[in-house]
Amino acid sequence: MITPEADEELLIVELYDIHSYELIRYIYMLVNDELQSEDLLQETFIRAWKNVHRMKEIENSRAWLFKIAHNASMDYLRKKKPIHLIEKFIKSVPDPSLQPEKYIQTMEESRELIDRINNLKDRYRKIILLRKVHEFSIRETADILKWSESKVKTTLHRAMKSLEDSYIRAEEVYYEKKS
Repeated sequence: MITPEADEELLIVELYDIHSYELIRYIYMLVNDELQSEDLLQETFIRAWKNVHRMKEIENSRAWLFKIAHNASMDYLRKKKPIHLIEKFIKSVPDPSLQPEKYIQTMEESRELIDRINNLKDRYRKIILLRKVHEFSIRETADILKWSESKVKTTLHRAMKSLEDSYIRAEEVYYEKKS
């Protein structure tokens, strides 16, 4: 006979199997420390285990786990300053099967993008990570960050504008140096 506790354990194991890879990538982008990311992933699932009884109320288990991971990471980062975000921008990793010249160019562009994102305000980095890298909906992002949906939209717009402006400023400096 399967007990409710066994069902909960199976559910946590299933959630781990489905979401752990994506969660650890997200956590790593927040804390930029591989060992700490593993600890925070474990902390995420411990917190999930303690609240597994709430699963019936949860509409989206993926967003729920990301919210737990986000909160665990923020708790850690509040204790450890300064914050270094997005050491590796997962979506920007080029395909190694590209021609060597194209691969190198794409790697350089990815590095530049990572550097620019790292120089954004903290809230801009978070919103780009959740909306553009992990592709959460506006509602899911609002839930994870405990923001209103309108704040998510506005902040994303400002973050993308700030990122775009950093490229424009860099181009202006480059052309001023050439002339």
